Amino acid sequence: MIAMFSLFARIVELIMLLSTAFSSSSQFCGRRYVNRQWISVGNCGDNVSSKVSTDLIKLAEKERGRFTSDGWYRSTNGYEYKYISDTATYDVQTSSCLSSYSTARLASEAARSGDLSSFDSSAMGVPNGTIYFVGGSDVATEDTWIFQDSVVMNSGDISTWAGSEPNFGTAENCLVWLVQVNGSLTGLGDAPCANSYPAMCERPIA
Repeated sequence: MIAMFSLFARIVELIMLLSTAFSSSSQFCGRRYVNRQWISVGNCGDNVSSKVSTDLIKLAEKERGRFTSDGWYRSTNGYEYKYISDTATYDVQTSSCLSSYSTARLASEAARSGDLSSFDSSAMGVPNGTIYFVGGSDVATEDTWIFQDSVVMNSGDISTWAGSEPNFGTAENCLVWLVQVNGSLTGLGDAPCANSYPAMCERPIA
């Protein structure tokens, strides 16, 4: 009964936060959660901070069953994802993913398909302007990318590059994902493996 009441209380809290608005003699203002993003309703500015919005989005997604009990986001592509906000090199982040779950790796499938852009900011709270490691490198042969799920692709066969990426040849041999960098740039890029970035882990849905 206590657990049921706690769940009910959280749902009520969410509903109140989603629907709370203020009114005056001339205007109405509120916020609604639609398609995993916040939109303003009525004549108002941004009355909910980005942090609160992100927290509410994550709460809404969890109530819809998209987050597992150990904090992984369940996508519709057959994989689950976890964002590592701590920065480290490509090799260290690869080990961090593996240590978090035995079958985990740096995100590979979602990087090739572009699925990352559909959930990294809205559902997982990845800030715009972020660059993070995903699972692929061309250390062995320039412009031949070996993903951590063993898929091999040439640069010209990858459709999710951001802007003019890849653009620095042998100086940048590891894959990163750009999230609204410089305002709008989103997609794959190449970067030095020794740089320190956050990372996105990927594991098959059990």
